[in-house]
Amino acid sequence: NDEELRALLLSELDLRLRRSAAAPPTTPAEQLVIEAERIFEERFASGLRIATVAADLGISPSGLRAAFTRLRGTSPQAALQAVRLRHALAHIRNSTLPLQAIADLTGYHSVSHLTRHIKAATGSPPGALRSTEFVLNQ
Repeated sequence: NDEELRALLLSELDLRLRRSAAAPPTTPAEQLVIEAERIFEERFASGLRIATVAADLGISPSGLRAAFTRLRGTSPQAALQAVRLRHALAHIRNSTLPLQAIADLTGYHSVSHLTRHIKAATGSPPGALRSTEFVLNQ
């Protein structure tokens, strides 16, 4: 379980490092995807919808999906979900916040929605991922 979490976090870090080392965006599609990723990071907790992001960027949702698929090999929804998941895992590992508060802070509709996504990504329920340091100090 910790190995899966480490692998997920290392994969995210590797992706970010490769992107930062790459040449600056040169195509409108690259700029669009980078701007969408910035919006995901800024507004992931607000119940953000892909259609809203596309409208904010002046493109259709299908155009945004096509750009993401071509440039990132994933959908914008999956990219947004990865941002939410990363933030939720950080809260779970580094805080004593109740799961409802974490769900609210990270854009999940409910604790069961949060739990389902955490378990799918890590193979463990959120409680099993809590840092023993925080659990012992409660």
